[in-house]
Amino acid sequence: MDKDVTVIRGMKRALFFCKIAVLNPRHIATYRRLIRQQYWSRERIAELNWEKRKRLVASAYETVPYYRALFKSIGFEPGDLAVPDDFLKLPLLTKEAIRGNFDELISSRAKPRHMAVSTTGGSTGVPLKVLHDRRAPIHPAMWRTMAWWGVSPADDNARVWRVPAGIRWSSWFQNLIWWPTRILLLDAALMTEDAMNGFFRRFNRQRPAVLYGYVGGIDHLAQFAEEHALDVMSPRMVWVTSAPISAVQRERIERVFGAPVYDEYGSCEIMRLAAQGSAREALLMLEDIRHIEFLDGEGRPCADGQMGDIVVTDLENYVFPLIRYVNGDRGHSVAGDAEDGIGFPLMGPVKGRVSEAVSLPDGSLLTGEYLTTIFDEFPDCVKGFQVHQQADGSIDVIYIPSGDSSALEENVRVVQSRLLEVMASQVPVRFTAVDSIPHDRGKLRFVISDLASR
Repeated sequence: MDKDVTVIRGMKRALFFCKIAVLNPRHIATYRRLIRQQYWSRERIAELNWEKRKRLVASAYETVPYYRALFKSIGFEPGDLAVPDDFLKLPLLTKEAIRGNFDELISSRAKPRHMAVSTTGGSTGVPLKVLHDRRAPIHPAMWRTMAWWGVSPADDNARVWRVPAGIRWSSWFQNLIWWPTRILLLDAALMTEDAMNGFFRRFNRQRPAVLYGYVGGIDHLAQFAEEHALDVMSPRMVWVTSAPISAVQRERIERVFGAPVYDEYGSCEIMRLAAQGSAREALLMLEDIRHIEFLDGEGRPCADGQMGDIVVTDLENYVFPLIRYVNGDRGHSVAGDAEDGIGFPLMGPVKGRVSEAVSLPDGSLLTGEYLTTIFDEFPDCVKGFQVHQQADGSIDVIYIPSGDSSALEENVRVVQSRLLEVMASQVPVRFTAVDSIPHDRGKLRFVISDLASR
């Protein structure tokens, strides 16, 4: 049987890449290039990173009004980037700057077909809208990471993910799009007992090779399976993202699903930042397509092992350049070499993005990762928000109104209505406008549950 499975997986992989070669041959060439680049020396990859940073800054100076004005205000020109340390002279890009200068951050050379809108609640509870460059190698980069884990994009997979409002594709339509890959989806916003039981029945029947999704959602599935003594077939691996995974969560997920857990780091603003390699230790920073810095409170580079603010530059986005973007996370670099001859630098696990979950009377759960997205459709509506479940189960959502939104009241009503619908109105939900949201030691806990287990 194992031999038959291997043959089938090989055939599906061949079919998948044949389909891509017909529909998007550029992806095939990019994938092969990324595979070659990962085995370059650390020094050669750093040189590539530096050259791409210089090209991106030059393009931003020439075509992006925000950067042209910003750079001129500090007397900077692209030619001033003589050595890598000169990059530290560039100002940091904050969420507030993006929100206040969205149109000015779009390149004058960008074409509508190259733009893809992405919105996020973010780890700090600040809704944000950015544009992705459709020409960027997001999918080839993902395929490369999957290869580290011994799986391919052709392998059947199950996903615990948020399904956007209004999109409830039938399974046959999903399978048609992803063919020959079969996708089993559990909506992270609808993790009721019935939904999870149905998911496990299909999961055991379809036997996907990959289980992928939010840390909180997959951990809740694992807890549910243990509490109900469910038999669960083992995928080849579990792929978690969107929040740091604790040792307790990792041990539980691996115990229930009988498969290794791999962690990936990314965000809606800049996807595919780093991922664990085959040894499942430190994360490998994808330095050929991203530039990641760790800065102390004075804006200076941190030493290996020293925790600092994460600052990211997307080396592939020329539509809406994000140069030295402060994403609100904290982490640190790690000394040493990556495994399997890969030349990427290393980083430790990200800190400061732990999301709690909201428990409902019927036993279902809304993951913190889902609750981060409730304002995604209206990123200009509020400047920030926080979800707090009280000890009696009721939920308070406090938000800072945006002065630019004329439709604030209606947008908040829509968000409240959808949240009540998702929860089947099991508990009261109150929305309150505030002037500011309290921080916990400099970090906003944007989902708090007084019922969460400790």
